[in-house]
Amino acid sequence: MAELASIITKIIFLMILIRIAFLDLRNQRIYNRDIMIIVWLSLIGMYTIPEIPVLSKLTGVIGISIPMLLIAIIRRGAFGGGDIKLMAAGGLFLGWEKILSAVVLAVFSAGIYCCYLLFVKKAGRKAVFPLGPFLCFGMAMALVM
Repeated sequence: MAELASIITKIIFLMILIRIAFLDLRNQRIYNRDIMIIVWLSLIGMYTIPEIPVLSKLTGVIGISIPMLLIAIIRRGAFGGGDIKLMAAGGLFLGWEKILSAVVLAVFSAGIYCCYLLFVKKAGRKAVFPLGPFLCFGMAMALVM
């Protein structure tokens, strides 16, 4: 029964990530209600996914989101507030090790997309694109690996 609860929690998390990715692609916005669903799932996950320690989850909240916030303050427009909140909520769900893997995968895949924009689409260095889908991809991959 516990295994089923863990699987259901993870599937709902993946479904929310898909929703966030598509909405961010379309609207370039990550909605707070979706972030709150991840936070609630994280709280449920403390019981249904006990293999991720609570300390790891709490460290995951600040491990990526605080550096992103500092970068966004120093370099205006580097990250949106939704991206930062998404990583905080994702860190609460995944824990610090998986959220770190997620951000590495997200930055790598976003870098490939940037190269595509620069060389194929001939976009300028100042081209703007939503980061949320890449963050969601990274978190999904970190969850299933």
